Amino acid sequence: LSLSSSSSTTSTSTSTSTSLKNIAAHTATTAEHPNMVKVDTARLAFKALGIGSMLSIGGVGLLTAGIFKVCGCNNLEEMVTMCKEWTPRKRRELEKRFGIEPKSMQHEDVKATKGMTEEEEWEYIKKKYIPELAVDGKDDDYE
Repeated sequence: LSLSSSSSTTSTSTSTSTSLKNIAAHTATTAEHPNMVKVDTARLAFKALGIGSMLSIGGVGLLTAGIFKVCGCNNLEEMVTMCKEWTPRKRRELEKRFGIEPKSMQHEDVKATKGMTEEEEWEYIKKKYIPELAVDGKDDDYE
C-alpha cells in the first residue's frame, strides 16, 4: 500500500514540475516578445468562413450578372429561355466532339422513330403503347 502511494506521489510531483517548467518557458517567451498576441482560433476560423462565404457568393453573383449583360438579356425570363436553348445544343456538340452517344439514344423507341415527323412519332407511340387510340385511325383530341 505504501509503495503504490509513494509512486503516485512521485508521478504527481513530476507532472507538476513539468507543468511549472512549461509555464515558466511560456512566460519567458512572452517576456522576450512583448508584441506577441494571443489568438482565439475559433473566432479566427469563424471570420475566415464568413469572409470566404461572402466572397464566393459575391463572385458568383458578379459572374452571373456579367453573363446576363454579355448575352444581351433584358430580364430573367429571357435569360432562362436562352439557357434552356443553349445548354442542350452545347451538350450535343460536346457529345459529337468526344464521340459519346447517350444511353437515351440507344432506346428502341428512339431508334425506331429516328427521322420521323412529330405526327409519325405520335402514331408509332399510340400503336405501341395505347392501341385503343390507334384502332380507328383518327386522332381524337379532347379540347
